[in-house]
Amino acid sequence: MSRPSSKGLLRYITPIVGLLVVLSLLISIYDTKPASADQVQTLQQQAASIASQINSENSQLDQLSQQYYLAQEALSSIQGQIAAAKNSIAKLKANQGALRNQLREEAITAYIEAGSGQSIENAINSNADTIGLQQGYVATATGNVSDTLAALTRNQDQLNAQLSSLSQNEVKAQSTLDSLKQSQGAASAIQQKLQNTESGLKGQIAQLVAQQQAQARAAAAAAAAAQLQAAHQAQAALLARQAASSLLQGGSFSQNAPVPVGAGPGIAAVRAAESYIGVPYVWGGTSRSGVDCSGLTLLAWQAAGVSIPRVAQDQYYATAHLSVDNPSSWQAGDLLFYGGGPNSISHVAMYIGSGEVVEALETGTLVGIYSVYYTGAPVGVGRP
Repeated sequence: MSRPSSKGLLRYITPIVGLLVVLSLLISIYDTKPASADQVQTLQQQAASIASQINSENSQLDQLSQQYYLAQEALSSIQGQIAAAKNSIAKLKANQGALRNQLREEAITAYIEAGSGQSIENAINSNADTIGLQQGYVATATGNVSDTLAALTRNQDQLNAQLSSLSQNEVKAQSTLDSLKQSQGAASAIQQKLQNTESGLKGQIAQLVAQQQAQARAAAAAAAAAQLQAAHQAQAALLARQAASSLLQGGSFSQNAPVPVGAGPGIAAVRAAESYIGVPYVWGGTSRSGVDCSGLTLLAWQAAGVSIPRVAQDQYYATAHLSVDNPSSWQAGDLLFYGGGPNSISHVAMYIGSGEVVEALETGTLVGIYSVYYTGAPVGVGRP
């Protein structure tokens, strides 16, 4: 298969240079205000402190709510006692009125009964003895009622004193309730302020984390681009050495060098594999986003219309075996297997000719072209 000249190599390098320029611009943007782990940690500590204060305020609010509830209960109890006292006073007043009426009626009745059988005129003209007798009847008839009335009056005085005391307690209870309500409002305002501060800190943390992630992605992309550029530079250096060697031997080197010996499917597989140059190694990968060693050979031979197993060991078993000691018999597209032996294959690469393979080496590398013996001597060769 043909090898690109130094002129043809420009088509590989130019896009990489452009990519590096873009990445450098991206990195310069993020580097304007770099996000550090210390910044995130500081904000997280502040957020934790705020959260602790919020918990403290919540506890205080719970206590205030409990006190407010108890104060409401106390006020309701006092108001109930006041209502009961007022009701009792009203009943006493009603009883007093009834007793006064009764006193008047009994006095009149006693007076009338004391002068029974006499005319009013005789009663008016009665002598002193008769009048004294009448007054005695009145005093006897009204004595019990007067005592009861006096007792009711004393009870009313006691209830009035109790009502006055309860009214004072009501004022105090209402004042306590109002004070607790104000404290609740103040604590709620502090809590809301702390929650707003906590929310702001969390937003800053999220921004810094996103900035760190963006910086990491930009750095990873720049590293990948640099690695890809290095791979192409290494390939260019290899081509230059091959060209120099060819010139020293009196030959010539051009972009249209002969294609390695091989059948059409093998060459098609090589071209497909080389189209993945620069793709990162991803264990288990079988896409343009990432491939592993056997994933690359699988995709390459699929593109050539040949189906082979997924893993390297099975690929070895499924291919026609060639001698590892006779590289001249190898053709483009042949699979070279590496490991502890034919039954313990751990890696596979695709032969492209001129003592080179295209392969996905390991995590952290890109698909590229390497010497057949870059990772050691192959332990098996197979042709799909």
